[in-house]
Amino acid sequence: MNQPRVMMFTHMFPPAASSGVMRTMRYIRYLHEFGWEPVVTTVRAELTKYEKDASLLEGVSEGMTVIRTDVWAPDERLKSWFRFSRRGSSSGDPAAKSGPSGTTVVRSGSSPKALTRKLWELVFSTPDEKIWWIGPAVRAALQAAKERRPSVLYSTGPPHSTHLIAATVKWLTGIPLVCDFRDPWAGAPWRATERNPWGFRLQRFFERFSVGAADELILNTPRLGDEFRNRYPQHGHKINVIPNGFDPAHLSRIDGLGSSRGQDNGLVLCHPGALYNQRDPRPLIDAVGQLAGEGHRIRFDQIGYHDPSFELSDYISRHGLSEQVTLTNRLAHDDVLKRMHGSDVLVLIQPGTHLQVPGKLFEMLMFRKPILALADDGATTDIINDYKLGLVTSPRDSDAITRALRTLLRRNLELTQNADWSSALDAFDGRHLTRKLAMHLQHAAERGY
Repeated sequence: MNQPRVMMFTHMFPPAASSGVMRTMRYIRYLHEFGWEPVVTTVRAELTKYEKDASLLEGVSEGMTVIRTDVWAPDERLKSWFRFSRRGSSSGDPAAKSGPSGTTVVRSGSSPKALTRKLWELVFSTPDEKIWWIGPAVRAALQAAKERRPSVLYSTGPPHSTHLIAATVKWLTGIPLVCDFRDPWAGAPWRATERNPWGFRLQRFFERFSVGAADELILNTPRLGDEFRNRYPQHGHKINVIPNGFDPAHLSRIDGLGSSRGQDNGLVLCHPGALYNQRDPRPLIDAVGQLAGEGHRIRFDQIGYHDPSFELSDYISRHGLSEQVTLTNRLAHDDVLKRMHGSDVLVLIQPGTHLQVPGKLFEMLMFRKPILALADDGATTDIINDYKLGLVTSPRDSDAITRALRTLLRRNLELTQNADWSSALDAFDGRHLTRKLAMHLQHAAERGY
């Protein structure tokens, strides 16, 4: 007997190298074990703007159906036709001023350029910049639905325009829908309203439409689940929580890396992730500099993209920390795992997002090393504290970070031994979490029909 099919809509898919890829790939790896055949609808690889890691394609089985679509780009055509440009906006536009980190912030005003910018953002970035994938994706999915006859649809966002694609396909076909929110949407704490104030007002409408269309809703932290229940009490019966996790298939790979480095080489901190928006590493760098100046052997290894507005290379050079702080651009996933394995402490920088947990936290569990979380109170700190995984401190206070590093210098081994690694690894095992998804897919299929 053939397995029922789930049509999965995701903008982030290998070879795209993004943290959002990992959750979907874990589901795809294990869904067959729980009775489901995935059919993926995504964009053509060459059309994504994410950095790429070809090794991630190893997780896509040869027999799996992957539908890759075009993306309309009317904004690019318009820019070409009318030579649309923002050059001179900071000096020539009275409605604009220079904001933090050199960004442009639009003042409340009605100059022609300011109004044009707002209209442009409304049309081409609402609900997000992937809006023009909606048309090609819906068309391709409708054709695939006739051929593959899925029992249920599944969408994952951000980008949250993906949920609009799946909701539209459900409306046209009647196929039940499961929407998976990896991050907040209308309530996203880092969402800038200055550039697109009109579109921002529409976000709650789009979110409400998607929530209403779904037969099952999945949120990836308990706090985000509670927020959705408070916002949509009429849909509380279909709101569920499935956290992010790690792929247990990687455990053997990590075990095969051999013994980790010893403490005699000093304390090595590793942050394997992008730095942008509020993820500012400079307070941590200051703390590293303070301890290095006292004679401690300590090093901070940053792996991944860092926003140019932080001017990290110049900052490190000015403070004479070139030997203590290294910046490495994106690496292949296997190489990142090796660098994490060679460190003593794994670092999370997650300020101002009390509803979210970075996916790297769950991958860090596999190394059984203390985690230093530079985070405000929220979903991330809940996990660190519940399982005693390490230390939590202010992401902005270099003195507080220095105190945390002193503790790690003294008690690194003790913190490692006191953590409840077995419970954490069991709670966030990707195979176990996929079993939960399969259950909700079944519920949606039964409820929808």
